[in-house]
Amino acid sequence: AAQMDASGRLWFAGGGSSIYRGARCHGEVLHLDGGAWREAGELVSPRCGLAVAADARSSSFFALGGYAGGTRYLSTAEAFDTATGKSTPIPSMGVARSGPGAAVGPDGALYVVGGSSDG
Repeated sequence: AAQMDASGRLWFAGGGSSIYRGARCHGEVLHLDGGAWREAGELVSPRCGLAVAADARSSSFFALGGYAGGTRYLSTAEAFDTATGKSTPIPSMGVARSGPGAAVGPDGALYVVGGSSDG
């Protein structure tokens, strides 16, 4: 999943070997720097089919849901600090979901919509 931060930098997080169940998922975080992708850190959990949302008021973006390979769908979420390259868990969503959409609203709240837990 990809997201642009408030400084105009493009970030890419997670992903996997395919879009289908059973994929090998990754936890790497990359950013586009001078026309080349650079390693920037690791997510706490490898995730395929995740959502990301940037917080324009901070140096963080959020990685939400997805699946961890096989058929294990995730309700977990984490915040990745682009300044330090560190990811920390945040409270989980109420439902495991792959393929959701997410955004940080003008009120600062994190919104997650859609997705499913059945592939």
